[in-house]
Amino acid sequence: MADKDYCVFDIQPAKSLAQVKTELELKDERSAFGFPHRMGFSIGCTFTPKDKFKFFPTADEMADYLLKVKGKLVSFNGTRFGLPLLLNEVQIDKFLGLQHLPHLDILTDFYDRVQGRFRVSLDNMAKASLGRGRINDVDASLLFEEGRLNELSEYCQRNVELVDGLYDFGLKNRKIRFIPAGKTEIAEIKVNYDEAMP
Repeated sequence: MADKDYCVFDIQPAKSLAQVKTELELKDERSAFGFPHRMGFSIGCTFTPKDKFKFFPTADEMADYLLKVKGKLVSFNGTRFGLPLLLNEVQIDKFLGLQHLPHLDILTDFYDRVQGRFRVSLDNMAKASLGRGRINDVDASLLFEEGRLNELSEYCQRNVELVDGLYDFGLKNRKIRFIPAGKTEIAEIKVNYDEAMP
């Protein structure tokens, strides 16, 4: 069972990698991963045992809530992608405050443990560990651009549900499962989410 004081979060971008590539005149979309702060904020979702699911239509509301959370933040790629989406949309002191909160990033922890030998997605890890993944692999920025906010909210909440499931699975089993690229069989690594903090 997960701690009583923790907050799982997911933040979705307002712009696509293709848009950032064009704006910054980059050579390919992959290069745009280095500029998540240019993608902006479309919606955020959190889960805590006390508040359950909450949605945030603005970056400021999201940042204010996270700064008041008791316990640790839990995310999947929140360090390098999720939180940087807030950078251009909140005051710098808020953003810097978020950087100093206790934060377990499941993806970062995974990469630290495998030392770059494998690449993995939330969908991959969730299917291998939990037996379920994303409902659809959608383009969140397109949903936002087209005003399909209910679908965007559902997608964001599903991500939070999966990250919460992975966190709970890792705490209970002291391991996380994944499917290495090009393979069909499930692999696993040992984790210690009680101690895995920056």
